[in-house]
Amino acid sequence: MALKPDITIGSVTVSPRRRTAFVNGQEIDLTAREFSLLHYLMERAGRIVSREELAHEVWGDERALQSNTIDVNICHLRTKIGDSRRKIISSIRGVGYFYAQR
Repeated sequence: MALKPDITIGSVTVSPRRRTAFVNGQEIDLTAREFSLLHYLMERAGRIVSREELAHEVWGDERALQSNTIDVNICHLRTKIGDSRRKIISSIRGVGYFYAQR
């Protein structure tokens, strides 16, 4: 099985081979779940990803929808990638999240 290539969008890079992420070339400290979430969103940059899709694909458990687990992890990611203005990961009310393609 071929390893997936690194993905860079703007100042953020994820490296699936090393399971690491970088902002402006500096490695950031992510939990395993945060990395999986960031990688999943970046692979789908430019399209809305529903909360249901994230619960199923990243958590493998629909119970993630019953709590604020997804929202908390998105909040942590925004902080770690420097997205306080929510320009990189946008919330789409009632639907899910959108990772910008810039």
